Amino acid sequence: MGATGQTTWTVAYNKPNVKVETKYYKNTKIKTFRLTAMVTNHTMDEFYNLLLDVNKMGDWYDKINRIDVLKETSNTDAVYAIIYDMPFPFEDRMCTVKATIEYYKSTQKIYVKTNHINYPLSKIEAKKYASMSRVEGLDSYWSISKNTNGTISLIHEGYMNPGGNITASMVNMGIEYGPVKTLESMLKILPKYK
Repeated sequence: MGATGQTTWTVAYNKPNVKVETKYYKNTKIKTFRLTAMVTNHTMDEFYNLLLDVNKMGDWYDKINRIDVLKETSNTDAVYAIIYDMPFPFEDRMCTVKATIEYYKSTQKIYVKTNHINYPLSKIEAKKYASMSRVEGLDSYWSISKNTNGTISLIHEGYMNPGGNITASMVNMGIEYGPVKTLESMLKILPKYK
């Protein structure tokens, strides 16, 4: 089976309580990742409060510079412009996404879904983002749940086609460490959300 036909996950990073697996995304040459982790000493409310604080996501999510709210239906459902900080010589990237977060306190589960959408920008917004290349595709999913022993299980899956002049092989090179950097930064900032 060719690279774009890979249907099973391959372990790319495996340390105690943290694993990253990759596979090629739906008929592309770009890989998607799945991070699984077991976390202690944190609460579900901390994770929920952190994930609701979208404006601070650039402080902990790898490669995100900032997030601008374009349309907010509620504090758990909105359309955002995500600005990605790309290394030189590449231009920064911008992506419009629809994101939803659900927290089921009774079962201690949090779900976050983020998908790329072609959102119509106002003239002011279009001018603001004119110097940035547009991301061509993005899918992201979080599942966070509390276990009976008090630990918290995290699953985070993600895919991004940054578009422009960044090749698939360059995207794939960083995919096993970006999710780990995100998790490490997330856990450092999490106590602020008690």
